[in-house]
Amino acid sequence: MTKKRTLRIGLVILFLGVLLVVSTNVILESVVGRYLKQEITKINEEKNYILTVDDFDINIFLGRISIDGLSIKPKEEFLDSLVNGATEEHALKALSVSKVTFSGWTFLSYLTKKQIDVKKIVVDHLNFNLYRPEKEHDIAVVDKEKESTFSIDSIHISGLKELSLAEIKIENYGFHIIDASNRDTISAYQGKELIIDGIDLVPVENNTGYFHFDNSELEIRLQKQEFNLPDGLYVLNFENLRYSYGDEHISIDGLIYKPLVSNAEVMSTFKYSGEVYEIAIKNISISGFNVDPLIHSGVLYIDQIAIDSMTTLIAKDKSKPFNENKRALLPVQGLKKTNQPLQINSISITNSYLNYSEQEKMPKDLLDIDMSDINASINTISSLKDSISIDKDLTIDFKAILISTPIETFIKMPYNSADGRFYFSGNTLGTTKFTFFNSTVFSAIGVKLVGGRLDGISWDAVGNSTAMDGNFTMLYTDLEVELFKKDNSTNKALSWLANSLVKSSNPSKNGNTIVSTMHFERVPYKGIGNYLWKSIQSGIVNALVPTGKHQSVKADKDRKDSSDKKKRNKN
Repeated sequence: MTKKRTLRIGLVILFLGVLLVVSTNVILESVVGRYLKQEITKINEEKNYILTVDDFDINIFLGRISIDGLSIKPKEEFLDSLVNGATEEHALKALSVSKVTFSGWTFLSYLTKKQIDVKKIVVDHLNFNLYRPEKEHDIAVVDKEKESTFSIDSIHISGLKELSLAEIKIENYGFHIIDASNRDTISAYQGKELIIDGIDLVPVENNTGYFHFDNSELEIRLQKQEFNLPDGLYVLNFENLRYSYGDEHISIDGLIYKPLVSNAEVMSTFKYSGEVYEIAIKNISISGFNVDPLIHSGVLYIDQIAIDSMTTLIAKDKSKPFNENKRALLPVQGLKKTNQPLQINSISITNSYLNYSEQEKMPKDLLDIDMSDINASINTISSLKDSISIDKDLTIDFKAILISTPIETFIKMPYNSADGRFYFSGNTLGTTKFTFFNSTVFSAIGVKLVGGRLDGISWDAVGNSTAMDGNFTMLYTDLEVELFKKDNSTNKALSWLANSLVKSSNPSKNGNTIVSTMHFERVPYKGIGNYLWKSIQSGIVNALVPTGKHQSVKADKDRKDSSDKKKRNKN
């Protein structure tokens, strides 16, 4: 009897304990619910943003809090003020979360020690929207001092002395840049899993219960991510990505951008002539990436991008007509018109490889170029007003091995040039058999190099948005060529004439050097690559064909002029 009574008493106590906990959970949920509604109402009345929460759940048994349907977005009148330029803000933010769960904390720890230690945070379906006005933005330059903090309002939990957060796992997320004028999406980035670590919540001094974010040790990590791009033709993936907020550094390993289908299938979607790209990069190191200007103003600011071991394959479809209504812009013109305010101080490319090939339905000799050991630097890439309005230049310094021949080129494009004037120079180093170049020269200009040795090429030109002019010098020994008709048959008469009239060596035996003319009128619907190559090609044609435009220059004078021009362009 005593045992049965003891058992009954134990069950009663257990029942009362469970009832107490359940009651406490219900009461706590009710109290927190009322407090949450009051705070939301207060925020919505006082702030320019609307905060909403669909539902929340507290489970003190499991130490878990769940919030459903969390949304923070700017009020319509605040968006209108951004569009009309009536606010100091350069961009507005909106955040929506399907569900966020805080787990692993204990209610007892809060009651006895006034501390909450969250062991696990999982965020599901997070979307961050950045609203920006149209291109006519007033951003001149990035003020890193002004925007050096990631300003998030402090968190307030009454009576709490210590609050710590664990690693945050975000599942299914998106980042969107939206035109505030018409609410159209300018760009979007989607992902499946994101891990955030190193967020500290530091108590506000002399203000118990208030905590502010310390992001100095913030890290974001992604592994084995794959993104199918909106056109459905390409996929982008990488092995690892690590972002350190304090170091302002991003490292990306094993990045691949490639078609989801064959080249032929991609080309079948083209209405006009176009290219198929496949890119693989061993490592990308991004230094000086300041996330604050991006979040606060929508400005992408990067100090340096270092790309190591990049393999690029470009296949050109020449079976389709060109889009003659297209108007291709020079790089600085394109940057001025870009819809994304950005500042990238420099991009370096090392240990890289490029293959460019042309494809057509009818078999014929088409361009196929290999460039290895590519090392390049691109400096001052900007759409901000300070770069456009004052004396700053976009410069490109490019070095590579073209068919066993080292080649160097230098391009300088001033931002403030009214007619798009820029400077283009380059040269090759060492000697190479002419026959090695038939895959490029013959297919491009109908000349086959039968014999001889190339001793070097140099050029110096000035171009603008419509035409390029300059000097082209090709040094060679024992040159022998074949010229071809339109049907690719050998033009024996013209070949004989060319070999008779064109000097077999340059410089000639009397010491004079033939300098040919570079002149090309730009095709407005073709890009910068075609413009540069066709300008070089004009110099090659004038050097090899009997009717080419060229002049004979004394060797000493030639070297001095070439040296002076290179100095002017570098300066």
